Amino acid sequence: MFFPQDSRIICLIGAGDSGKSTLFAAIEWALWPSWSLIATDTDFYNCDTSMPIDISVSITELSESLMKEDKFGLYLRDYAKAFLGGDDEPIDGGTTILTIQNAYYRYSATEMYVAMTRAMKAIYFITDQDSVVLSVPQGI
Repeated sequence: MFFPQDSRIICLIGAGDSGKSTLFAAIEWALWPSWSLIATDTDFYNCDTSMPIDISVSITELSESLMKEDKFGLYLRDYAKAFLGGDDEPIDGGTTILTIQNAYYRYSATEMYVAMTRAMKAIYFITDQDSVVLSVPQGI
C-alpha cells in the first residue's frame, strides 16, 4: 500500500473486517520500540505459524542523525527507484526513504533489519536502541 507523499492526512474507508485496523496494527508492529510483541496463531495468515509475519515499512523525513553513514546513511533509498526495482541509490532532488523489514515468528525471536536493493555484504540488523529511536508513540 502506498500513501501520498504530499499529504499528512490519509483517510481509509472500507467495510467492516476489510483490513483497515490490520494496516495500522502492521505499522505499529513494524515501528514498535521493543522486541516483546506477542503474536497469536490468529495473527498469522490462515493460522499457519510455520511462516513468519513479514512487514516492510518505508519512512521518510528522517532526522539528520539517522541519515549519517555511521547509522543508516548507507541504507537509504530513493522512493521512486525503490519501487520500480533495480538500483535504489538515492538521487539529488528525490525522496529519500529508509525501509525497515520485520519478520515475526510464533515461537522464536523477531528479526528487524534495514532493506535495500543494492548489494551489500551484510544485513544491518536493528538494535534495541535503534528501534526506540525509530519507534512510533504508543496508541497511534
